[in-house]
Amino acid sequence: MTKANISGRGKTFKAHKEEVQILLKKRMHHAEKYQNWIYVPKAIRTYFPPGEVVTVIAGGREVEMKINKHGYMNPHRMLWETFAQLLEFDKNRDTLVFIKHANGRLEITCEKDAP
Repeated sequence: MTKANISGRGKTFKAHKEEVQILLKKRMHHAEKYQNWIYVPKAIRTYFPPGEVVTVIAGGREVEMKINKHGYMNPHRMLWETFAQLLEFDKNRDTLVFIKHANGRLEITCEKDAP
């Protein structure tokens, strides 16, 4: 992925010269950390519809994410700890990045924060 202006919450930006779209950059809130759920904002619910199971790429592996009727999602048929290890994700410091590829595939990556 090339450098792009990806600041802002809930906004959509496109990376230059690549057909990658940053849907959202999100840090987990206290309740999300405690419950091991990720809240899906209304701005990107067209990609993650409530009541559905959506397949995403996480750490190079396909993972099914289950979204409940209130817009919270967690890994389906996988422990949260396994999902966090795939991303090398520390829920107290790191940022989740939701990406849409040109072929329609959705990806969740982790952006590390400096210690």
